[in-house]
This record gives sequence, structure tokens and C-alpha cells, in this order.
Amino acid sequence: MWEQQVDAETRTRIRRIVKEAGNVPTLTELDQISAAATDSGQVIVEDQFFRFMDGNFAIIGQNFSEYAHHYGILDDGTRIHVAYRTGIASSSPDPLPTRLARISSYFIRAINQNPALMDPSQDWYLVPIPTDLVPLVIEGKGAGDFLVSGIDFVTHPGFIAMRESPADMLPTGLVRINSAYKKVQSPDAYVLSAHSDKQPGRWVSDYTYKSQSLESFRRAAAEFAGLYVFQKSDVVMQVQEITADFTIYNMAIAGPVEIEYPHVKLQPAQKVDPGYVISNKFEVVATPYGSTANIKKAVAEGWNDPISLNGILPVNGLTWDGHSQVVIDTVATDPASGTPHVRLQFDGPVGVQERFWEFSRLHEQQTQVFLYDELGSPSLPATVDLWDLLETFYGSQLILAISEDHGPKINTRLQRFLFEHHPKSCNLLFSIDLNAPYNLVYDDQGVPLLDEHGLYLPEDGYYCDEYILTLADNLLTIDDSYIGNVLDCVTP
Repeated sequence: MWEQQVDAETRTRIRRIVKEAGNVPTLTELDQISAAATDSGQVIVEDQFFRFMDGNFAIIGQNFSEYAHHYGILDDGTRIHVAYRTGIASSSPDPLPTRLARISSYFIRAINQNPALMDPSQDWYLVPIPTDLVPLVIEGKGAGDFLVSGIDFVTHPGFIAMRESPADMLPTGLVRINSAYKKVQSPDAYVLSAHSDKQPGRWVSDYTYKSQSLESFRRAAAEFAGLYVFQKSDVVMQVQEITADFTIYNMAIAGPVEIEYPHVKLQPAQKVDPGYVISNKFEVVATPYGSTANIKKAVAEGWNDPISLNGILPVNGLTWDGHSQVVIDTVATDPASGTPHVRLQFDGPVGVQERFWEFSRLHEQQTQVFLYDELGSPSLPATVDLWDLLETFYGSQLILAISEDHGPKINTRLQRFLFEHHPKSCNLLFSIDLNAPYNLVYDDQGVPLLDEHGLYLPEDGYYCDEYILTLADNLLTIDDSYIGNVLDCVTP
């Protein structure tokens, strides 16, 4: 914060400079053009807005007396937390409730891991803003008042932190952002239904128009999902670990590279080649010469997440652990030949299993080609090595993609790209570590659904993070770390 290092006169001069610089539309228009040409991740924009209402923020620190608090349930069952000034409350015993900004696990994690915000001797007010904006100048409450980033507030993903009460600094209703950085959309977002975060589209473009090799496929999938893929050979000059999930790498060619997902850390002086993917782990394994030995080895080396059989089977939503023998049995025989219709037992919803079995039965009945005969007429029930079975049917066309957890958004994007855009000459198996400690809600393709905050949607309707929240004597702690009083924390 500049205010800790400069006097009042210097701060006033800086505000005037920033105010003038934030009102030059020609410069901002040129910046958008140049950003698109250089594949920049953000551009300067003007006249953006966000909504603010008194009480619609979180407080961290010791100053809890400024607002009174009320918990309740509306007629429709909505749980609310109302914050209101005590002076207003004395004249209105039933204050109008305002629903506060919902606090995501990312929000809580950002607070808990930020040393500046964790200082209990100072008060911070956290106001939610659009996640794609980084405000530079905000129009204040009074006529001609402007709030400047670094002096009056500090920007974090999804919120700004202020020292002064937002009710005294911001107008009620729409708040104008005079100038801000904004994330721009990828030119491939429309064609491939990609996410809106700007990514240089080199690898997606190469895979789409030049080559559908497995390495090209891997790089395109990583870029599409939001993993950082280097465009040129580069060298790590400096590593700055901001938090456990946020690292900045200063590269010789690419400049500052911000990584906000779990990944294997790069080291100073490390050299990277074009196409290098910063990831936790993301591999595409082939089966040369019609042998599944490479895939078996990749799965055997400590991989325990379920393997999706989408695209291999005629239904979506079934999985296999990749290690155990698959149980086969039968409950029906072909009326013409008397040959048993074999059922393969996989993991997944009962209804999906039954659709798979019925599809297999009808296919065998129409073609008179039976899996039972291909397996050597075993005594049922029995078990089979699925790898051998897949090798027999698909040979060298079979490939396996495995990925460690990179966060819900990246995991979901990666799963969709692997399933929908893999090379048409290949049959793909994939396994992604979702790192979800509860049952999820899936779509028809077996892809987990996300809520409006980009978090997994749990089957029971509420999100249970790994953090333990404790409220005692008006002090809120997370995993025994003090963070203050977060207004919108409602215990389930």
C-alpha cells in the first residue's frame, strides 16, 4: 500500500495523474487492439460497473461494532445474514434484509493465505466485484472523488480490500469503475466452446489445422483447459511463491507467468522447450504395436483414480479402476443359438449399467457375434483381464490420458476436450483426479457440473470444503487460523 510510504501531498498528485490517465479513451482503444495482436491476457477498459449495497461486504479485523448482525430465514426458505448500522436499526426494528455475496472456497483460501489480510491488528473490508476485472480507478461516493488502486484499495480475484468502510467510500447501487484491466476472450472460444480466459491459440490452432498427432493433441487439450503451455524455448529467471496455489514465474522470453492452479514447481534456471505444459501431471500414453504394455505401466505406477469408459462403450458414465479383473456373468441367452449374452460389470449408476447390457444383448442378437465365444466359452460367472480384451478389439488405436487435479474448472474443461476432440482415428480412455471428497452431480456425458463459482456441484446440495470453521466470542477461525468476522458465513 502506497499510503504507508508517501505523504498526503504525494498521494494527491498520484491520484490526479491516475485520474487523467484513466480518462483517455483513445489509449484504451489502442490497448485493446495491441492486446489482441500480441495475445495478451488482459486489456484496459473504461466505464465498467459493479453493484454495491451497504452491508454487502465482509469484515476482517477487530472493528466489529460498526455494524449489527441478524440471521434469519425468508418466507421462501432462503437463509440470509443481514448487516446494518445500529443507528438505522434503532429506528427500524425490522430492517430490510439484503443477501450478501456468497463466499466461495477460493475466497476463503485467498484470505487465509494472504499475510497482509491475516494481520488481526488491522481492519479490512472486502467488497465483491466481477472476477474478470482488476479496477485501477473507481468513482467514489462524493462528487469528484476517485479511489485509486494501491492507495485506497487492493484488488484480489473477485473482491477488493479497503481500509475505510465501503459505505463511506462507495455510492449505493451501481459503482462506476473508470478504468480497469479486463480479461479478454480467446478467439477460439466460440468455435470450440472454450472458456473465456485469453490463451494464445497456437497449440489449439496447430491441432485443428495442421497435425492431429498425440503430442499435438496433448498440447491443445492443455491449452484449451487453461493450463499454461510455453510458445517458445525459455528459461526461468525467478520464482515468486505468493501462496500455496499462486506462483509467479519470471521468464526470460514470456515475462511474468502467473499460475493459479496446482502444479509441479519450476526451478530457477530451469530450461523449458516449446510446448512444455505447466501442470500437476498430464500425460497421453499410446499403445505401439498393438500392445497395451505402456498403458498398463502408466496405470500401475501409483494411479488409483477411475478410468472413464466414455467413447469405448456405447453409453457414458461407466468407469473401471484399471487394476482389477472385470467380473462377467449372464442372465439371458440368445433364443436362436442358445449362446449366453455376457454382461461386463463396471462401476457406475445402475441405470447406465442396464442400458449398456441391453445394448450389448441387442447387438449380439442382431449380428450373431457373441463375446462369450470370443472369450473361449468360459464357465460363468468368471473374470477377464480388460486390458487384454481392449487390446484385442482396438490394438494400437487405443490411447490413455491421465491427469492429476488442477482445480474444478480446468478438470472439467480438460475432460470435455478429451472426450469431444480426441483424434478420430483413436479410441480414448481417460482418467482425471477430481479431488472431490463427496458425491458429485454429472451431466449426460459423465462430466461433473459446476456451480456459479466454478466449484463442483455436490449431490446433497451443499458444498463441504476441507476447512474447519470455528466461531467463538465473535472470532472466526479456519483450521485454527484467525481471520476475523466474515459476515456471510452461515453454518449449515
